[in-house]
Amino acid sequence: MDPKDMSGTPEEREKEWLEKVYRGGTEPEITARGLILGLLIGAVLSLSNLYVGFKTGWSLGVTITAAIMSFALFKSLRKILPFFFKKDMGILELNILQTTASACAFIASAGLVSAVPALLMVSGKSLPNLHLILWVMAILYLGLFMAIPMKRQMINVEDLKFPTGFATSEVLMGMYAKGDDSIRKAKALFWSLGLGVVVAFLRDAHPLIMAKFNVLRGAVMPAWIKNLLLSPIPATFGPSSLPFFSIPLARLTLSFEGSFIMMGAGAIMGIRAGASLLLGALVGYGVLSPMAINSGDITHDPPRLVSELSVKKPGEAGALSFPLQIPSGAAFFFKTGACEGPRGDFREELLAFSPTEPLTIADEEGLLRFLNSEKLPDGSLNPIFGKVFFAVSAGKLTASASPLTHWDSFIESGEASGNALLGFPPGSRHQVNYGGFRNVVKWLMWPGVAMMVAAGLLSFFMQWKTVLRAFKGLSDLVKGVKGSSGDEASRVEIPASWFLIGFIAAGIGAVILQMMFFGISWWMGTIAVVMTFFLAIVACRATGETDITPVGAMGKITQLMYGAIAPGNMVANLMTANVTGGAATSSADLLQSLKCGYRIGASPRKQFLAMILGVIGGALICVPVYNILIPSADVIGTDKLPAPAAQTWAGVAILLSKGLSALPVSARWGLLWGAVFGIVITLIERNFPRSRSWLPSPTAMGIAFVIPAFNSVSMFLGALIAYILEKSRPVVAENYTVPVASGVIAGESIMGILVAMLIAFQVL
Repeated sequence: MDPKDMSGTPEEREKEWLEKVYRGGTEPEITARGLILGLLIGAVLSLSNLYVGFKTGWSLGVTITAAIMSFALFKSLRKILPFFFKKDMGILELNILQTTASACAFIASAGLVSAVPALLMVSGKSLPNLHLILWVMAILYLGLFMAIPMKRQMINVEDLKFPTGFATSEVLMGMYAKGDDSIRKAKALFWSLGLGVVVAFLRDAHPLIMAKFNVLRGAVMPAWIKNLLLSPIPATFGPSSLPFFSIPLARLTLSFEGSFIMMGAGAIMGIRAGASLLLGALVGYGVLSPMAINSGDITHDPPRLVSELSVKKPGEAGALSFPLQIPSGAAFFFKTGACEGPRGDFREELLAFSPTEPLTIADEEGLLRFLNSEKLPDGSLNPIFGKVFFAVSAGKLTASASPLTHWDSFIESGEASGNALLGFPPGSRHQVNYGGFRNVVKWLMWPGVAMMVAAGLLSFFMQWKTVLRAFKGLSDLVKGVKGSSGDEASRVEIPASWFLIGFIAAGIGAVILQMMFFGISWWMGTIAVVMTFFLAIVACRATGETDITPVGAMGKITQLMYGAIAPGNMVANLMTANVTGGAATSSADLLQSLKCGYRIGASPRKQFLAMILGVIGGALICVPVYNILIPSADVIGTDKLPAPAAQTWAGVAILLSKGLSALPVSARWGLLWGAVFGIVITLIERNFPRSRSWLPSPTAMGIAFVIPAFNSVSMFLGALIAYILEKSRPVVAENYTVPVASGVIAGESIMGILVAMLIAFQVL
């Protein structure tokens, strides 16, 4: 069956798939060796994804990597242990192997790099291994079971691309190719895979190797040559200083990236999604963001100095000793500076004071009262009051220039006896710049999320007949009637009864665990579970169209809602969002694997069972490593573990602890207009089908609002190249677009994971 052929009714297309593609039962699928190797490879990939998530806030797609690693490992084992591995592994068996490994690897998506460390940051609460294993398993199983009714609609009926799953099927078919055309496709795939490996090596590994061995130490050469030798392929490049609405492009992430992964995904997803992503990036980062930056709605964290002395460990070396003696005349001196616009010099201010009498500070609270008071003990005004705010964070005293959150700003510790007494070294300085993805997305995600949610839910429920088909069999189950649900495809699809039983069991489990571990009331937990189903629809559609699962965006919707119904409860805000975001991601991951299986004729039921096993393996492996890696909140946000996702989740929880009023007015308007746009475009598509090819995809545009603009630019370029090739050389495009795109995605993924592992083990 030609996957592009969308003629005929859904029933006719499913019948054709059963007759021409499906081969379940004709060769082995679930085998002991496949499951064991899948768990072993998944263990490696899960740890890599955990580390990469803490480094970048993103998880790498690993289905292609798992497929290639599985194939290569099995071939090696056949040569080394031919007496044990007597038969070759078939394509369906290898598919189950990569499905198991992928389920292991995506365990970090259940909140281990976002909500769980964010909870530690805002409340100091951590979970022991057993509790955390149960928690992540409940979330992921909830998502797996919720994906069941969506599979037939989004894959069988709508034929959404799910680019990574699609590419994985091409990789698998290339490995088992026969015939001249298949061999040529396979060669194209593996040559492009090699290209991806080389590009990722030159971008990620080469600079680390050069620095590790001091290759250019003492070399005398122009700076541009040295930079080229150190980093021949930059992570991003372009006219970064060129202004756009007075804001340099680099501050808006409007640039190009030195990567083929997103270009490959764009080539697979098609020109409509690619053009919509570019439009979303230009509107979001090129128009709305500069306006919000100039108006002060997009801000950044204030510059902050951290003391070298601990507050929480009195009496130990390297700690402040209480009672703290401050002699008369001890000087406290700080310098702050801020730009008055997007460009220009810093306007500096010197802030200093000295107590006229000796002071004895009894404890931490007394120290903060002294430093943050409006008046000094002698009654004079404190010149630092309202300009520098002192607090204790992660056991260390911090000094923040709190008002300076708009343009570039800094705080610097002067050379003064009082500063040294508090542990602020003279000359220590912290500067924070405006713009950048982390700051922009905090505002831009609200219209983007509203756009995706409104369009995704409306589109799903307008296909109500298809939704009912996906739920066939539920009425029979409730009535206790035995037998099939009627159509032939239902005998090989994942049974609707599995959805009903699994959703109820996992949902009840998730509610109970929320009550037991986090003190969340049963009704709040139940709302989170119900919301998960609807947000999973949005996440799966976004993944199907663009290959990006907006897990953070899905979580933010829940955080926003609980900011309204439970203001001030940051634990409920985070962990209910953990349920929705993690489960939605789990649903999308399953559909990626099922898309691959659909194209090669695998059994959906057996793939589902492999995912269930993979989740168990991933939880047992990843959770203990997480607790070793993150023993306390002190290690989060450091150079070694910046944890941007965790910091974003914690920041939103803190922001919304005061309710919806904490959002800027412009962000609230963005929520409204984003939803209106998504609804209007979806209704036009529905009532004027011929206009669809000329209308932007609201899902893709919403995705563009929550990822860096250079990702969207790359996906558009990939889609544009594929489109031009399809129009000018249709035969070449048919034969090589998907294999080449799949190959570069696979090559960069493999090298990216390898580099992450080498960094994790401190080889680089």
